Amino acid sequence: MIHSYCRHNSDCDYDTEIQDMIRIFEDKLRYNCKAETPDMHDQILMSLKALGNSGYALNSVPTLNRCFQNPEVPNEVRVAAIDAFRRLGCGADVSICRLFFSSISVNWHVFTCL
Repeated sequence: MIHSYCRHNSDCDYDTEIQDMIRIFEDKLRYNCKAETPDMHDQILMSLKALGNSGYALNSVPTLNRCFQNPEVPNEVRVAAIDAFRRLGCGADVSICRLFFSSISVNWHVFTCL
């Protein structure tokens, strides 16, 4: 919904209602997507998917980086965090992603569901 709205409204980056919605999703991620309950886990997954769908979450990049690098979260959360980058465009700093994927110490099992 956010992505569709923003495609037709060039001032979307400055729309306070859009920014408020993005902030709600960002807040659900906490610091590094570590959930303490099954309900929190579901909210984190939903928020990662919503941020990925929106394409307007450049401020979330540091948190997304912490999420996909966190070995304490389930693989589906790590993959959803990586997937959230898909619509962020060229303005997103993906240098951490590049380093992560070029690391020989990465557990490639995480990416079997991609």
